[in-house]
Amino acid sequence: MRLDQKGNAPLLNVFGGKITTYRKLAEAAMETLRPYFSKMSDQWTAGVALPGGDFAIDGFDKLVDEIHAACPFLSIDVVRRLARAYGTEARNILAPVKSKHDLALILAPVFMVWSWIGR
Repeated sequence: MRLDQKGNAPLLNVFGGKITTYRKLAEAAMETLRPYFSKMSDQWTAGVALPGGDFAIDGFDKLVDEIHAACPFLSIDVVRRLARAYGTEARNILAPVKSKHDLALILAPVFMVWSWIGR
């Protein structure tokens, strides 16, 4: 982590990190910036789930079953993949999908952006 104080605003560069330490890294980053933000609150993220992670620790299979019941035309492997990647947010992603053909509604924009940025 490196703080650049040149110019009008501080610039914090964060290098590296892992998914298992993201919260500690974020807390350290905010502490580094605290002198510049007088109204910053104390740390609060320790008890908050990431978006989509708001299900019981042993509730993954139940989540998969719920998503599969709402989208029975998807294979269980696809449902598991989406649940692993997006957790409970998979429900929102799949909300407009009523058939396999509707998957283009959510996949086409992703592929368009992917090809636009040059893969």
